Amino acid sequence: MTKRQPKRKNRDTWITLDFGKPVSLNQMTFDRETGQVRVFNDGEERFPESARVLLTYPREKGPKNVVAIPTDSRRLIPHPNRPIQDFSLLLAVDTNYRTIRGQLVGVTSVVPARNTTTQITGKTIVAVGQSEAFEIRDPKGSPERIGWMEVLIRFTNGPDYHPSESVALIVDCDLHHHIGINQRTLPVYGEYDLPEGVTLVYASSDTPNDSIPNQLIRIADRNSADLLRQIEFTEDDSGLQTIDGRPFAQIRTWEPATL
Repeated sequence: MTKRQPKRKNRDTWITLDFGKPVSLNQMTFDRETGQVRVFNDGEERFPESARVLLTYPREKGPKNVVAIPTDSRRLIPHPNRPIQDFSLLLAVDTNYRTIRGQLVGVTSVVPARNTTTQITGKTIVAVGQSEAFEIRDPKGSPERIGWMEVLIRFTNGPDYHPSESVALIVDCDLHHHIGINQRTLPVYGEYDLPEGVTLVYASSDTPNDSIPNQLIRIADRNSADLLRQIEFTEDDSGLQTIDGRPFAQIRTWEPATL
C-alpha cells in the first residue's frame, strides 16, 4: 500500500515595513510583471527604513514561520528567493545537541553557498560548497547562539571575509531576536555583535521546498544530526581542544570527509 503524502498547506506571503516612526499610508500598488510593491501617502511614495519578507502557513497552535529574510527597502518584492540575490555568500548554520555520557554536546554544521552568474529567467542559482562542522562540549548558554558566534569568529578571521561583501547567515531559531541582532542593538551572544556585512536570515528546516534558505538549512540540520549520532555511539574523544575565553569546555573540528 502506498503511503499518502500529507497535503501541502497554502503559504501566506507577508512583507513587513519598519519606518522607524508612525507614518500614514493610504495607497499601495503591485506590479504583476516585476512583483514589486510600492506604498504611498497622498500620492507621495514612502520608503521604509527596513523591510522583511515572511512566509508562513496556518496551524492550530499559531502560524508556522517558514522563512524570514530582510529585503531591499527601496525595491519591495515579496518573494523569499528575491532577497537572496543581494547576498554574495550564504552560510546555513544549524546546531543539534543532547546530553551524551553526562556532558551536553552540541554539533554545529555549516553549509556555504555562493550566488552564481548563471542566468535562468525566473530562477535564482547558487553553488553549494563543502560542508563543515564542529563539536562543542558543555556550552555555557544557548548551543545555537554559541554555534553562530563560533562560525562568525572563524569566518571573519579567515581569507573569505570582506566587510564590503553581503553575507547571509541562515539559521532556524530565535526569529523574535533577529531584528535586534541585525540592527546591532542585540548581540549574537554575550557581547559579540553581528559582524559588518553579515545579515541574519531565518529558515525552517522542516520545509526544504519553499526557498533556497530552507534547502540549505535542511542540509545543515541533517549533517549536524548525523554527526551527533556518530559521536553518541562512538566513544572517541580524540581531537578535543580547550580554547581560553570561549563559552564552552572543549571543541573539536570535524573534517568534511566525515560529514
